[in-house]
Amino acid sequence: MVIGVMALLHGYSWVAALNGEAYRALGKPSLESIVTASTLVVYLIAYIFSVRYGFTCFLWTRLLLALCALILHLCVIRSVLSISLIPIFRSLAMASVLALLVTQAIRYWLQNYSLDAWQFILTSVVANATVVGAVVVAMKGRISLPELRRWLQEP
Repeated sequence: MVIGVMALLHGYSWVAALNGEAYRALGKPSLESIVTASTLVVYLIAYIFSVRYGFTCFLWTRLLLALCALILHLCVIRSVLSISLIPIFRSLAMASVLALLVTQAIRYWLQNYSLDAWQFILTSVVANATVVGAVVVAMKGRISLPELRRWLQEP
């Protein structure tokens, strides 16, 4: 469970982290610092509160805070770039649902076949590499920068 929650946490956090590059490209690198600093007090309070209830609560709190920070970053980038957030949320939702379906299918398959530890690890690595490779192949060449800009600006 720890690895799964942390994977979700970092997956969503990377989306927010890309906004820092956009801020720097626009010549406003201080925006990232302002947004990050504005969440510091909330993070500290939430961490102190959640750690009292155990590690599992702490993990889910971190994921929730990452999602809140993502929404905050997207709202700021929306105001700075005047882009629509609907395509971004649509892509995040589709990627999340796809990841959920694929991981649950792999989990079901791996649980129904008794594999020793090395077979389990090898099968997991191959399955994950296949999924990542399929996404890369599906996206390769399909999105150019002007097309991405039009896609983000559609209502």
